[in-house]
Amino acid sequence: MEELGAPTEEELKVKDTSLTSSLLPINVRCPNDPNFKEVVRKLPPGLTIQKLKLLLQRIVKHKAHQLQLCYISMKDPDHEVHLDNDMRDIFFYSISNGDTILVRW
Repeated sequence: MEELGAPTEEELKVKDTSLTSSLLPINVRCPNDPNFKEVVRKLPPGLTIQKLKLLLQRIVKHKAHQLQLCYISMKDPDHEVHLDNDMRDIFFYSISNGDTILVRW
């Protein structure tokens, strides 16, 4: 103990490595449907765009192959990024906490 010294505060903290701690709260907005209320979904960063479309299909009640997705970052709300590669995950597009996914058809 004396050789290594006392543990630092950082070493004593318990890190939360559970799946729920890594989920990203993402806003889902549907500009095509004026009656659609914005919802927040917690998504894992490894979720592919294809699986995201299947999830959103149930929320917006449109077929997944008709959906066109893009996202707006909180840091740059004037710029839309199209999520056009179904095989990529949302981490690839740098989607982070509080960003908004726009669902169109």
